[in-house]
Amino acid sequence: TVLHKSMDKHKLIFYRNWLGFFLLGTINNLPYVVVNSSAKVLATSFHEENYVTLVMFANVAFGIFAKGSNTLITLTKFPFWIRFVFNGCLMLCGLLGVAFAPNFWIALVAIVLEGCSASFGESLTLGFLHKYNKESVNAWSSGTGMAGLLGAILYLVLSCIA
Repeated sequence: TVLHKSMDKHKLIFYRNWLGFFLLGTINNLPYVVVNSSAKVLATSFHEENYVTLVMFANVAFGIFAKGSNTLITLTKFPFWIRFVFNGCLMLCGLLGVAFAPNFWIALVAIVLEGCSASFGESLTLGFLHKYNKESVNAWSSGTGMAGLLGAILYLVLSCIA
């Protein structure tokens, strides 16, 4: 029947959106968790053992400015898709910066970029979720929780291999 097909289509859209927001939450928070999990290794790889706390601080501290900037951008009605692309580029710059940093201070700047990306992405996505049903927040938050598990496991597995 037509009603049955319509319900199936709505279920399919619901599951597609749920999976999308779950993956978005995971991808957004995974680098954040990996950096926090590997803070000691990052500091010691540059022979800066006394700055482990600074690595974690750099990942977290500037997030308030990233969230605030998204709030200001939201007031201007700047399109969400441009903000998502910007956030992806910010995350990529942070990840590549950490991976190829020639010294600790460059790595620290890259960690700030990555931490700002996680915070900006969080506020951006939560603002974007108002366009979807309330279960989408459940998907996003489940994805961020999965990032915590995956990030720690990924760090553990890769550190055992290396």
